[in-house]
Amino acid sequence: MRFLLLFLLVAPAALAQQGWTWTELAPMPEPVANHAVEAGWCGDTLCVFSFTGIDTTKTYSGIHLDTYRYNTLTDTWSVLPDVPDTLGKIAAGASTIQGKIYVAGGYYVFANGSELSSDDLH
Repeated sequence: MRFLLLFLLVAPAALAQQGWTWTELAPMPEPVANHAVEAGWCGDTLCVFSFTGIDTTKTYSGIHLDTYRYNTLTDTWSVLPDVPDTLGKIAAGASTIQGKIYVAGGYYVFANGSELSSDDLH
């Protein structure tokens, strides 16, 4: 019975992965985790944007407001102006509404380990 249950849970996932192809893209200007990512159009070119996040130090001092744009046609990244906030933050969300990308929420982490949620919308 356990084998049958395991098969029923694993088989659909294994079959769904067939036919995928992976292409390595240009690396971001810096490794970033816990950032807000959203796609948007730059004229007639699809771009992918990365907002805020944390660098490889994984410490509060590595949390930033950096913004990057990936051009899907040229396979290049551009550095854009920072998200206009007072402190770096992680776990923000990003959504496109009527052609504009909005970055919402997230939270700040302080040196003492405390956290504060953000209610900002950029």
